[in-house]
Amino acid sequence: MGFDDLIRVKNQLVRSCMSEFFGTLVLIFVAHSLGGSYSTVSMGLPSDPSAKLMGITFGVGLAAFVALSATMQVSGGHINPAITVAAALMGHFPWAHVVPYLVAQHLAGFIAGALLYLTHYDAIDMVLERYNGTEMGYKETAGFFGGGPAKHGSNMGCFVNSFFATAVFLIAAAACIDMKNMRAPKWYWSLGVALGLTVSLAAFAGSGGPSVNPAADLPCRLFAHIAGWGDVIWKPGNGHYWYLSGIIAPHLGAAFGFYFYRVLIGAHVPSENQEDAVDLTELKKLNKVDA
Repeated sequence: MGFDDLIRVKNQLVRSCMSEFFGTLVLIFVAHSLGGSYSTVSMGLPSDPSAKLMGITFGVGLAAFVALSATMQVSGGHINPAITVAAALMGHFPWAHVVPYLVAQHLAGFIAGALLYLTHYDAIDMVLERYNGTEMGYKETAGFFGGGPAKHGSNMGCFVNSFFATAVFLIAAAACIDMKNMRAPKWYWSLGVALGLTVSLAAFAGSGGPSVNPAADLPCRLFAHIAGWGDVIWKPGNGHYWYLSGIIAPHLGAAFGFYFYRVLIGAHVPSENQEDAVDLTELKKLNKVDA
């Protein structure tokens, strides 16, 4: 009997929750590390906002690809509470498994907050010392644990951006895993979903970084609150950002994105045995340009 046989968990739901915990932890840890590091390193230095944005979005996309590749086969690679709830609403995921998945994902977010504090302690301490431990220092380092509106952004703008960013992300995800439509190999699922996330984050950053994953916001803020940030961590957007853009918008956007794809595309894709199925060979002939 090998080592894998000794440690293998037989219960499928437990295995799936372990997978969701792992994938969500990797994604949130890397995503918040990127956001916080870019903000802290560039403090007081000339920086290009567009370069910062592209660096963060592509880094998050690559992290999503790694997390999805690791978890897709075991748990379906949700690694996002909004996806789990939306999949259940669509009838693609059992409601009995929703709460265990959400617990695993949010626990991963909380642990990610602890790891962020541990690995970026020196950078955080540097900023706090610069501001003599005042509230401004905690505000400047809050980006490690949660987002907020840009200086010109409003709560409504952030809500709308987070809603549509999540919707676009979920449309891409729904298309990639629709076997009737894409008929793509499983490795493409992770790549396609990760690219969809990258595009949505880059496209809807106008009012501040859009929140597309509830597990990346509330649990990290809870850790920061306990770790010394206190009420400061909840203040972005006059105290409304964390639940409007961090929780409500992603859940509504995910459901909208899934339903939007299903109503306009998914329900109309013919199966291979249907008479109105698209003949790909004939389609290629029609699209061929004569030399």
